[in-house]
This record gives sequence, structure tokens and C-alpha cells, in this order.
Amino acid sequence: MKFLRNIIRTCIGCRGKFLQKTLIRFVCQGDETLQIDGQKKAGGRGAYVCWSQPCIQKAFKSPKRINALLRAELTSNVIARFEQVLLEYTRKSTNSIGKRRNYHG
Repeated sequence: MKFLRNIIRTCIGCRGKFLQKTLIRFVCQGDETLQIDGQKKAGGRGAYVCWSQPCIQKAFKSPKRINALLRAELTSNVIARFEQVLLEYTRKSTNSIGKRRNYHG
């Protein structure tokens, strides 16, 4: 029988601690792309962020910090494009299911 655990992760935007299942995980694939990890199981160095758009904007304010967290050498353009993808993802998710139940804004 599997034991259920409440795994806690830190949001890189607000630095709050939340249950893993309530955060968005993204991973660095090589040194060229970032992608959202909906299953929270993808390989690669990952980080977590809240569903809050201000939190996402704060997390991606410094490309240098993102590179340090992910131990990568991503360009500022790649990081800025992914920030926009993440913001759009949260907008669509919020619009399609109403207000998210586990919103931490």
C-alpha cells in the first residue's frame, strides 16, 4: 500500500511554502527550453511557482536568478517567452474552471 504524503515545495516568486499539488512545476530541458510539467514527474531541473500572476512576474523578474535556480544558461529571450507562456497558461486555466480552488495570490 502506498503511503500518501503531503509534499511541501517553495514558490520561487513569493517564497511561500505550499503543497506540491497546488503549485505549477516547470523544468529546464537541456540549456535551451523551459516547459510546464503538469504531471510533476518530468526529468530535468525543476522549480515551482504559484498560480498568481504577480507571483510569476516576480519569479521571472531576473533571468540571472532563474538560471541559478535551474543551474542552466538560458537566454533572457527564452526566459521572457516562457514567462508569457506561463502567464497565458494561468489565464486560460483560471478562465476555463472559474476561480482556482487552490489559488495562493
